[in-house]
Amino acid sequence: MESNIASSAVTITLNARLESERRIDLQDAITQVMEKLDKEIYVIDGETLLSEHGEPEKCKIQLAVDDANGENISLILQMISSMISPKGSKLHINNDEAEIEFGHEEGLAIYINGSDLGEDVYQNSDINEVIERCDELIEDIGTIQGTWDGSTETALYFYGESFAAMVELLQPYLDSEPLCQKARLVQIA
Repeated sequence: MESNIASSAVTITLNARLESERRIDLQDAITQVMEKLDKEIYVIDGETLLSEHGEPEKCKIQLAVDDANGENISLILQMISSMISPKGSKLHINNDEAEIEFGHEEGLAIYINGSDLGEDVYQNSDINEVIERCDELIEDIGTIQGTWDGSTETALYFYGESFAAMVELLQPYLDSEPLCQKARLVQIA
């Protein structure tokens, strides 16, 4: 893509379930990288898109790009992809019809049942230990990128090389952990 469009707005739509705080951290990281590279690319807005139940579904980050040439667009894609790159993500140059799909990571949501297990399970379990253990188990192929506390379940969002490989590594632990009984596993990217 070799167009020279001055002062373009570029919108990145990440197919990532990031809560607002994590999206803001990502925006801050983008700003820091662009400042270090002395690029005139600035974060101007961000938004986490929610389901009707308040669960994060996608997030958008809008950039002001002084020169939306192929080199700068490639730089933006490279930088974002090095941070988080779920399949189904898109970059759109607002003055242009072009939309670039990107992303190589698959997503796994683990929905921990928060209402149908025995009271003793909830009293004797720690969701933070579950998060840490799951993250350790997949550290070579993925990582946790977000969580969400719903009214009847808590979601843990992981992104990595392969949904199937993450499930394979996690399943023995999930089967043995009392808090993970009745958990749902859903592919999200």
